[in-house]
Parts: sequence; structure tokens; C-alpha cells
Amino acid sequence: MKRYLTWLALIAPAVNATAMHAQIPSFTDRTSAAGVTFTHLTGVPDIGEAEMMTPGVGVADFNRDGWLDLFVQGGLGQNSALFINNCDGTFVDQATDWGIDLTGVEGSSVTIGDVDGNGYPDVYAGVLNGRNHLLLNTGQGGFIENAVDAGVDLQVNTFGATFGDIELDGDLDLYTAMWSQFSEDGCRLFVNDGTGVFVDTTEGAGLLMQRPGDCFAFSPALVDLDGDRFPELVVAADFGTSRYFVNNTDGTFTGLSDNGTCTDENGMGSAFADFDNDGDLDWFVTSIFDDDGHAEANWGITGNRLYRNEGGHRYTDVTDLTGVRNGYWGWGASFADLNHDGFLDLVMTNGFAYPNGGDPDPTFVNDPARVWISDGVANEPAFTEVAARAGVTHTAAGKGLVTFDYDHDGDLDIVMTTNLGDLVLYRNNTNPPRSSWVELDLVAPPGNAPDGFGAVVTVRVGPDTLTRVVHGGMTFMSQEPPRLHFGFRSVATIDEIRIRWPDATVTVLWNVVPGQLLIVNNGDLSGDNVVGLEDLFIVLESWGRCPPQALCIADLNRDGHVGIVDLLTVLANWHTGTLLTLMPNPSSYRRHPNGHPVRHLLHDHAPVRVVGDL
Repeated sequence: MKRYLTWLALIAPAVNATAMHAQIPSFTDRTSAAGVTFTHLTGVPDIGEAEMMTPGVGVADFNRDGWLDLFVQGGLGQNSALFINNCDGTFVDQATDWGIDLTGVEGSSVTIGDVDGNGYPDVYAGVLNGRNHLLLNTGQGGFIENAVDAGVDLQVNTFGATFGDIELDGDLDLYTAMWSQFSEDGCRLFVNDGTGVFVDTTEGAGLLMQRPGDCFAFSPALVDLDGDRFPELVVAADFGTSRYFVNNTDGTFTGLSDNGTCTDENGMGSAFADFDNDGDLDWFVTSIFDDDGHAEANWGITGNRLYRNEGGHRYTDVTDLTGVRNGYWGWGASFADLNHDGFLDLVMTNGFAYPNGGDPDPTFVNDPARVWISDGVANEPAFTEVAARAGVTHTAAGKGLVTFDYDHDGDLDIVMTTNLGDLVLYRNNTNPPRSSWVELDLVAPPGNAPDGFGAVVTVRVGPDTLTRVVHGGMTFMSQEPPRLHFGFRSVATIDEIRIRWPDATVTVLWNVVPGQLLIVNNGDLSGDNVVGLEDLFIVLESWGRCPPQALCIADLNRDGHVGIVDLLTVLANWHTGTLLTLMPNPSSYRRHPNGHPVRHLLHDHAPVRVVGDL
């Protein structure tokens, strides 16, 4: 096919007219050195189109040692891999040791969340055959399979799923996605009863797909897009069937069909982030860009979409303005600040081969991955594609993609899965100074979903305010960790970190030294990085109504007075730490009762205060 003809006129204006001054990051393939060698296989005798679209990968700290681990789906006859981090940036596959045996299914998606509230992340493993599996993390280095008892043992293809707290009752609910013209069988909403058992409320919630071809669903996300704290349900779906549902805050949803989204022709992967630093989340959807201007089979040709959030569930298509339309045959994608300039960049994997070599258009087979670096222009950022220059040279049939800091050096690395091929781990060689980043794990106060799902975090550094949100949306069959990463230009201290929890309480940290992994909870009022007697005394001394217009640090629930709720919040977090300083020695970590590792700040760090009322 002729490259860059039909769409050249559209794409050329989108490339930033000024010279690109943003630093291009450098990546190195560290797959073998890190011990994450994994070649996807399948024993399906008659491979179809569905089998050519797997597998997924997920990232979480499964053993709560402070280091992120990897869960990778396998094909029929091949077990999934559980790569546990050795606390030095290398991994060992411990799937068998942890009791995982998925050799009897064709694995697809990986969805991670603490569904039973024991402090350890669980795995919902989607499949293409048989039934889905729910692997409950015991917290003792093992999983117990519980899908049947939990009521989520779907026996349809599950290309994606997402956890989120749809009613803000403090536990994680589940939405599953099925790629089929009869998707009502597999596009289901399961509400958690608070014990890790789920009830199917799809029809009552207004989410039943009622006609053939209603939604060929791939990548769902439960994420708040209007600022009311209740997550919307948004689904990237194939054949022009992407969907956008507004949360009505009562357990029901209303579909929107004309809000500037869902114009993608073949929605595959999905990514949500505040790419323009205006405080709300935008939506990127991967699709198929056919650069000769016509489709050789049943696919669209117009490529990706980037929908900029204008507020009130209205969006503007800025795909061409930002220059991210051409991603070839797109799958997983992720926003990440790869060069620590305070602006989010965009990574995407792609490529597709038809079963048994029957490719109507073989040029898609070896599509190169895409790395778009933001030009760093406030309000109207555009992107420049730099994958080859950055060393991201993957050209196989990429599917799942996640970004995460696997080696604790403060920058984000990239993992891609390959259908019937090798997983690849790209290490980011930026090696940023400690003055240019911070990472956060959230310990949710009582009444909020585990790991802070739904929390909105802003970091203020000088004139810049950066926003991240904890959510469980799919990138494509894959899920990134709830750990939040912020990159920025070097500073001596971070002016403010503000966490708005789903229950509307707020935690604020001031004058934070960068270059740390912070584990943040609610209740440390004294700034000594542990919840204890000093915090209790502050609550008791402040008991009663807050003075008008005054900062009332003990009013943790922001109701205008210090009372029993604030006291209970402190007691619920008793003896839990607030901050974890990155240390290479795993023995420097200890766990508090809900599973998270904590470490007191070293004495040479600046003081940090944690308050509740604004």
C-alpha cells in the first residue's frame, strides 16, 4: 500500500508547526535481563480471529512488598505467568507456587482489584473458552479460585473487564465486555454485595445490550468523567459500537449518543488521562488506520480518536490537532510522562495477522509501535512520533500494553504482549533526578474502595498543576497499576499534593520532597508520618465546630466540625504509616494491617503534613 497519501492533508496540519523541543526518552529491551521471558502460545486446533487478539497483561504489587509484579495471560495448554519482582528489578515466574493453573483455558483479559477488601489485589482472568476465573489473593503468597461462588463465572468470551465503585459504597463492582453481535450475554454489570460476592444488575442498571450488533465490546472503563465522583461506564468497541454511559448516581446509567465521542470505527484499546493539564480526563481510543484510503475487508480506515473533555459530558475531537490519528492497526495504549516535562506522552502497540496467513492486507502484520511525545505546549499540546528514535522497535502483533516503574528508578517503563510471540519489556533510560518525580500508592480511608479506586490526585509544582485518577480501565485486555506517577521539571520541594477521595474527603500534603514513593492514608494530622496519639490529641483539642473561614485540619470529612467521624477515621488508621521512601533493600519494608508496606521517612527529608479540610 502507498504510505501517507489519503490522510496526509489531514495529518500534516496536526504536527506542531514549531520545532519540537521536548526531550526524546531512550528505551532498552530488558526482557531477558529482567527475567520476564514469555512466548504466547495456543493449543486451539482451529485458530480463529478471536484467538489472534490476545493476550492481556496486568500490573500490581501482589505481595505488598512495595515492588510491582506482572500477571500475563497464556493460551490454551499454556499456564499464565505470575512474575514476582525480586525487589531489584528482576522477576521470577511463581504462577505454580501461587496456585495458578489456567492451562485449560484460552486466556484473554487481566483485570485487577481487591474485591474482598483484605488488602491484597485479586485477579479476574477473562477467557475465550470455558469460564472466567476469579483468583482471590490470600495475602500469604497464593490465590484461591472463587468465580463460581462469587457469581462471576461467565462462560462467554471476555475481551475486557473493569473494576470500579459505581455506588460509592466502598467496594469494587465489575463490568465485563464481550466481543460479539450477541454481546448482551457477556456485557454485564456485577455489583459487589460488600463481601466479594456479586449480583448481576445489568438490566436494572439500564445497561442491557438489546439487539444484535449493539456493542462488540473490547475495552471498558469505570471512571468519573464529570467530577461528581460517581464513575461513568465507557466502552471502546469494534465496528462503530463504542458506548458512553453516564452514571445517574443511583445504580443506573443513561447512554449518550451525541456528545462528540464514539466516532471511532473500530474501537480497540482505550486510555484516560488529563493530557492537556486542564484538570479533567480526556479519552484516547485506538482503531485502524488504513493509509491507502480503502478497506480490503470489514474494517474502518480513519484511525485513532482523541476526545478532549470540555466538561458536562461534551467532547471535542482533537485527533488531527494533536497528530495521533495514524497508529496503524491499533490495540493497547497508555498515557505516561516518559521524559518528566510535566506533560503526558502516549504509547501504543499495534499489528494484526489473520488466522492461517489469510491476510487481506499483509502490511498490517509488522506494524511498528508508536511513541508520541508531547511538545509541552500548555492548553494546546500536540505530539511528535519518536518510537524508532526512542528505541521502541516492536513490530510484531502487539496486543496488551502497560506502563509502570518496574525498577524503582522513578521513570515509567513499557511492557507489550505479542499474539503468538514474545512479551517485551522496554526499560526507560531517562534516569531522572530525584527532584523530578513522585509516585503514590493510596490507602483508602474507611468507606472508600480499596487502593483508592476513584480518587483524584493533583500535584502542584510551581505554576503547574498535574492531575491523575486511580481507575481500573482496560488499555486493551490489560490493566495498569493503581500506583500513580507524576513527572515534572526539577524542584526542591513539591508545593502541594491533594487527594480527593471518592467520599469527598480530602488529604493534603505540603512541601513534599520529590523522588519518593509515597503511601498516603487519611488521619496523620501531626505530620510525623504515623497515625497515633498526637493525631488523637489534635482531634480532641479541636472538638466542635470549626471557626468560620479557618483551616480546620482535624475536620477530615469536611462537614464543618470535628466530631465522631473524624475520630473514627484516625482510629481506623491507627499506627499506619503515611510515606514510603524508596529503598533498594526489601528488608527495609514492613506491612501494616491492610497489606500495604510502610517505612518512616528518613530524618533528612522535609516535614510533610496531612490534613483533611480545605
